[in-house]
Amino acid sequence: MRNKNYKNSSGTSVKIIETAKKGSFERTARIIEIVVGAIVGVALITVGLLQYTVYTQQAHIMKVQTGAFLNVEKIMGGFNVDPTTKVSFYQTWIVMKNSGTSMAKVNFGWMNFYDPIGLMSADYQFPNLPGINGGKYVVGPQVEISSGPHTMSTSETDEIFPQKKRSFYAYGTLLYEDNFSKERVTMYCFVLMGANLQVYNGQSVPGVWSFSPCDRHNCVDDDCKSEPRESRLPPPLPN
Repeated sequence: MRNKNYKNSSGTSVKIIETAKKGSFERTARIIEIVVGAIVGVALITVGLLQYTVYTQQAHIMKVQTGAFLNVEKIMGGFNVDPTTKVSFYQTWIVMKNSGTSMAKVNFGWMNFYDPIGLMSADYQFPNLPGINGGKYVVGPQVEISSGPHTMSTSETDEIFPQKKRSFYAYGTLLYEDNFSKERVTMYCFVLMGANLQVYNGQSVPGVWSFSPCDRHNCVDDDCKSEPRESRLPPPLPN
């Protein structure tokens, strides 16, 4: 506060006015200081959030670029003949590929072949059936491998071809880890659509089989969360 000594009677009021003016200025400066501090704080928080977003995006990109990605490419199947016994049969293979840049360590790879009368029901739970278990194995980066085969006699396929009473599905679940040690999942389902004909012993037989993806149970990672739990479990032990 400035001290001014006026000899007249208005000296007191002048001092009060000057004190009030100084107090008002200090309050205004304090308010400005608080507002500026708040703006700076918000700016720092915003920058931090942006940096975190960029970091998580870069981490995700790194995982995609350096991780494993196991996918079932196709189902192969068709007519075959044992060269020794001359017995004819059908075999089916599952062809998968690791399109990522690191090893895929498969911990669970059950393959199922399902031939219901008619079509698969809409509420089918994709349980793992007694049959082919791929076991534990490793698929290198950019490597394609086949699993199987699943073998059926020609009598077993009569109701699929040529009678067409039954459908034929190949489905399964792959649980694997990449170099980030995070469990990943790939689920697949293919349905037999038809086959080209070939001649054997003077008869036309279904030769190479043609499969197409099902409209269900084809997913990877988080997209598989809504799939039935049974598809991740081994089949129950026989009684």
